[in-house]
Amino acid sequence: MTRTIAATVAIGVLFASIHAQAEDAVVTRIEYKSARWEIELKSTADFPMGAQPLVLRIGSRMFKRSKPQRDLRVVVFYLTDEEYAALADGEPMSVAYGEAEDAPRWSVPPLRKPRL
Repeated sequence: MTRTIAATVAIGVLFASIHAQAEDAVVTRIEYKSARWEIELKSTADFPMGAQPLVLRIGSRMFKRSKPQRDLRVVVFYLTDEEYAALADGEPMSVAYGEAEDAPRWSVPPLRKPRL
């Protein structure tokens, strides 16, 4: 029982420190490549890697297909043509560690679709 409580407290401290470190991220690239859209984000702090997936929220939609890069401050999310086409320019964006409403979150400037 004591170990369970200690583990729960340790996990809570870990998430609190992740949340405290969560800083804004910026879009560094939106590109159509290999039959899919890539949205690359960069933060000043490392994105956490663990049991929860990073989730990109654009408007009311959530995207989980991503690949961390060698630089843990960078993550690339992948969208299909249909997913990307359904997004409106200017929609609010954020990245979260998991899907929970209280998950650590990075704000991202609104979506600016490149003109092709």
